[in-house]
Amino acid sequence: MYKPISVSLLDLFSVYSKLMDMMTPDLQNHHTEVAYIATTLATEAGLTLAAQKQINYASLLHDIGAFTKGERLELLKFDLAQFGRHAEIAYRLLGATKGFGSMAELVRYHHIRWDEGRGREAGQAAVPLGSHIIHLADRISVLIDKSKPILFQVDEICRRVRSEQNRMFNPELVDIFFSIASKEYFWLNLVSDDRTNLFSPQQIMLEDYADIENMLDIAQMLAYGLDFRSEYTASHSIGVAAVAQKLGQLFGVTPEELILLHLAGLFHDFGKLLIPIETINKPVRLTEEEMILIKQHPYFTYTAMNNVAGLEDLKEISSFHHEKLDGTGYPFHLKAEDMSFLVQLMCVSDIFTALAEDRPYRTAMSKDQICLILQEMAAAGKINAAIVQMCIDNFNAIKTYSLCQKELARIDYERMKKLLY
Repeated sequence: MYKPISVSLLDLFSVYSKLMDMMTPDLQNHHTEVAYIATTLATEAGLTLAAQKQINYASLLHDIGAFTKGERLELLKFDLAQFGRHAEIAYRLLGATKGFGSMAELVRYHHIRWDEGRGREAGQAAVPLGSHIIHLADRISVLIDKSKPILFQVDEICRRVRSEQNRMFNPELVDIFFSIASKEYFWLNLVSDDRTNLFSPQQIMLEDYADIENMLDIAQMLAYGLDFRSEYTASHSIGVAAVAQKLGQLFGVTPEELILLHLAGLFHDFGKLLIPIETINKPVRLTEEEMILIKQHPYFTYTAMNNVAGLEDLKEISSFHHEKLDGTGYPFHLKAEDMSFLVQLMCVSDIFTALAEDRPYRTAMSKDQICLILQEMAAAGKINAAIVQMCIDNFNAIKTYSLCQKELARIDYERMKKLLY
């Protein structure tokens, strides 16, 4: 029996931001640091708890539109002359998600300089105070040298921030920052491994919990943030979710299980946020070293979702999609008795979808090729033979449904592509 999903948005966004920040040691905990600094500034500025919450959420996702490692590393430069497309992409991703309009606005303008007050507007639009708060928090975070004790860096960080008062940063926010910066606990909390100190009990009590409808919208938005990095993966997660849903319907699983399959399809490749886009787009088959790198991604999905209340079932269905019934899968080498039916269904859904898609090194396979590969894997005891037979018996219906869902994602990708290229 699967438990109903109820997960806090703070936890959910923290999962995604954690993965984004694992791309390179230089980015470690960046989004969490920005969220803590920004929320502390918002609290000291007297903003309402509701406003603090929005700033917290926006901070955790502020670089969701930076798709490549190169872009992310460029953003670590303190004085950015150009901040590129990522803020607008993030705005589009968040703005398309129900209830996230205010958060999208905060992220859209989080690199706007104060410029002696001219930064109150961008074009004809008013720039929210929260955007300037996130901007200041973001720049403070990039000044931190993770190889040195934090308290040894405080004076230099403060000097750099003060030098940009009224130019890069809102002067009132800089004054608020200095009232905080004199307190050692602020800095020690910032770099502590114990993340429970980062937000006040009042802020935690105000957390939102995602219901099923909201969770599906958020999962699709986060999947787009992953898949839109490459033309070849632009609709992959949507496709896996569609195949899994269709198979689930054919097997008569419960409505709750159908929702889990849908969500797991959207979440299953989140660990690929750590894989360089150059590897994913490589036009020839991957080297052995690159395959070893790729094989880590289900583990990263699992660990990022680990210990998040409400994601226990989803974590396993999402993360075990490369396991095989005979124990030859990866990264956990589970066997049939360790894999639930929904996990086994997700494994077949991912294989089916991947074979039916164009990849940088090959075109999509034909129906006969896909069925043959699935049958061979089932005969070898690697995947569930009953699920494979259901795929073959209903091949056209499954593929048609998947293609319809993938086309909707492709339309969204083409709109976003105008910002990408």
